[in-house]
Amino acid sequence: MVNELALFSDNEDISEISTASLRYLLLPCLLGMLESKRVGVENRVDVLGKERAYLMDFLRRCDNYGIRLSDGSVLDADEKSGNLASGGMPDLGRLALDRQTKIERYRKAKERKELLERMKEERVSGDEDAERPYYLLRIEDEIEWAIDEIRSIGQEMVLLEHRKRMPDEKCGSETGSGEK
Repeated sequence: MVNELALFSDNEDISEISTASLRYLLLPCLLGMLESKRVGVENRVDVLGKERAYLMDFLRRCDNYGIRLSDGSVLDADEKSGNLASGGMPDLGRLALDRQTKIERYRKAKERKELLERMKEERVSGDEDAERPYYLLRIEDEIEWAIDEIRSIGQEMVLLEHRKRMPDEKCGSETGSGEK
């Protein structure tokens, strides 16, 4: 619906989006969140694919408008973790750097959450001077969540693919017990 209404354009800057429309930038992220909550679905890979598509749409849209986290990362969420050095051994330097980056991102996310809570309590509906910074900060917070969620989806997809390739344990134990 947001796409049909053409609320957003690739040739606009974030400053050109009205404060009332800012909240609609969150829609693909919220759809991704809802998709992640689906349970009892037979094909989990399809659910993860849809969730990932929503989240990547959200991140692309934010990137188009120049909304990024302070470290500049938005679309690098697709990166595979390259923590193995040549030879298959863990690259301890890279692992330490990744750990430090995660700690720093967690600290910033915690500060952002606290600020969001204060802003949420203080803002008055209809006050554009209070609502705009609130929604921009909320979008940054959801970018952080979306990046982490896309990484988790990648890990879960690897596990699901591995599980698909494994022989069924019931079949293996039944045939093994009859051959004694």
